[in-house]
Amino acid sequence: MSNITLVWVCVVCAHTALSVMVHPGDRDDTMGQYVVGNQRRCQRLCLYRALCQSYSYNTVAGNSGDINCVLHAGIGQGPLQGWEEKPADTTGLSNGCASSPCGQTEVCVPVPSSYDQHKCLPWPANCGRPEPAANATVQVVGTLQGDVATVTCDPYFVMAPRGVSPDMTCQVTSRWTAFNGACIQAEYDNETAQPYTMVLPWGVYDGWEMCLTGVFKATGRLVVVFLLEGDDEVSFTDISNIPVRIIMREDYDGVQNETRWDRKVNGAWQPHEVLTYMPLRAWDNFRLSLRVINGVLDVTLHDYVSFQIPSDLSGVGAFHIRWGVELHYLNLISSEACFAAANG
Repeated sequence: MSNITLVWVCVVCAHTALSVMVHPGDRDDTMGQYVVGNQRRCQRLCLYRALCQSYSYNTVAGNSGDINCVLHAGIGQGPLQGWEEKPADTTGLSNGCASSPCGQTEVCVPVPSSYDQHKCLPWPANCGRPEPAANATVQVVGTLQGDVATVTCDPYFVMAPRGVSPDMTCQVTSRWTAFNGACIQAEYDNETAQPYTMVLPWGVYDGWEMCLTGVFKATGRLVVVFLLEGDDEVSFTDISNIPVRIIMREDYDGVQNETRWDRKVNGAWQPHEVLTYMPLRAWDNFRLSLRVINGVLDVTLHDYVSFQIPSDLSGVGAFHIRWGVELHYLNLISSEACFAAANG
């Protein structure tokens, strides 16, 4: 075996050792830590709790003879040096708790005077208050095992990705289940920063819709751009992250009175003219709605100018609008919200 191979093997061994040498009390499946008189008592603590799968123990420093005892809801890959880990095993347990008769939030206590009698006493885990979530409130009914905390997004924000659970549950390990979502802004009022780039909280899917209202300013054109997920920069010389754009021009760059959409084909724009006039005039108020219906993007301006774009927008993650607009209201998940905003 070469020296290089030996070095590589040693690195792998060291990494493996580090990955498993975690203090038993720091494991994610820890159910509790105790000091008991001997290993047998540690074993029984595990056996008497329904969800305990294994226990770790070592001798307390000093001459007390006591044992550090850590209960786990799972099986580890290996104990830290100086510790022993044993699986829960009811073999040889001859009392009323041998059949694990109690519930998950209880501890079984055998009755010493009777071979098959027991008591089930409450012993739920306590998770404490969960961590706060950004742009949200966390509603906590209780902090004991089985209790549920619910994340509610702040106004103008929605939970993403679409369909993610807002709930976290207190586990037997005294830890909350993870909240795997985030609250992303979906509504904007009176935006002033230009150009405007907004992350689409739910991406684009069949049935997706959005709308915006504002004023078309006297600059000659309005451009709407869809960006691939993960991108928030727009470059019209490098269009690799832009699958579709919509352009309305009154008199700009030598082109007059045109409304069109461009689709990227083989790395180049393929233009599709839909109107031979510009449906906006300087300082017009406008309302623009976008909807994906059966894989086709429907574009509606002022409720009477409408055209369809048969283009695949899967993978789109952001919306960009630039040149010649002052946004009053924008909603990235609803096309009806602009009606309510205008009439509110």
